Amino acid sequence: MEEIKCSCGGTFQYLGPEFLRTGNIQFLVDKDVEEKCIPGELYVCDRCRCLRFCANTIWISERKAWWEEQRAEVEREQQRQQANFQARFQAFLRDFAAYSSQKLEKIASGGSLFSGYDEVAQAAARHLLEERKTNPDAVPREQEHVQPEPRPSWTRRKNSKPPWER
Repeated sequence: MEEIKCSCGGTFQYLGPEFLRTGNIQFLVDKDVEEKCIPGELYVCDRCRCLRFCANTIWISERKAWWEEQRAEVEREQQRQQANFQARFQAFLRDFAAYSSQKLEKIASGGSLFSGYDEVAQAAARHLLEERKTNPDAVPREQEHVQPEPRPSWTRRKNSKPPWER
């Protein structure tokens, strides 16, 4: 082991591995990362009893890589959430396009406490209402669709009788 000289002229003696417990050590890892302790080696001068803590450089580089990985994972998760939000928003826009303005206002305001619409649906309803206010002809509105009554299966053939009359 190499000798480490002190500024007083003495030599540092190795005391063993230690953990420096501290609050925020931004200068070692990153400015927005907080560590609670740093592993390292402790030395004491045989002449003036000055202590010297040498942080483990391998640990520091591993922690930097770990924090970078964590930061990248958080960014990926945010991108996934944003893509999910956009997909749901577009789906709600398609679903709500035919709704009346009164129905959209009820959805946008949150309706009752148990309306079942989340913030994405409310945002889509607000967006459609704004579009209708700014450009009334661009967004389709609910139309009266009269669906014909479904015919019973026995009326499909000409001159057929209902099953109970056969």
